[in-house]
Amino acid sequence: MRRALIAVMILGSLAAAVVALRLAWQSGLEWVVGDIQASHIDGNLPPSAAFGPFLQRDLKAYFTQRGIKTPIIRYLLLREGPTQSGIAYPKYYLWVWVWSGTTPAASGAACVEAVDRKRFEVTEFLERRAILSDPDSVRSVFPAALAAAIRAQAASPTFPTLPH
Repeated sequence: MRRALIAVMILGSLAAAVVALRLAWQSGLEWVVGDIQASHIDGNLPPSAAFGPFLQRDLKAYFTQRGIKTPIIRYLLLREGPTQSGIAYPKYYLWVWVWSGTTPAASGAACVEAVDRKRFEVTEFLERRAILSDPDSVRSVFPAALAAAIRAQAASPTFPTLPH
């Protein structure tokens, strides 16, 4: 009986040690991943003074490549700050209005990645028309937490005032 009691105590201690090690490892892993994510954000976001000009430049280039002549861009951040997932580039989610000269040309939800502190890359653009015709398409492209805001923005038929 005494041996069985000692064996149970040893097994209990070993189980507690295993649980403690697992928790410590998970905490350490979370800390490492969080540290990597933070350094990845810092290593890819442009300086704050360059954020707007770089984003404008790269959105203009994107829409020019898609056939819009002389695009004029206005955007709204759908979420403050970048979204970081793992070690991917930091992402920003936007609603974008595009004019060709003074004529409204496109509007929709966009995802852009900040790359090497020098540029943004548009990874997704879902036009307002596509959102209105298939509202569920938003969830397949954008985070679920932003789906309602994107659908609400698409439901607004007006373009804002043309930027100067």
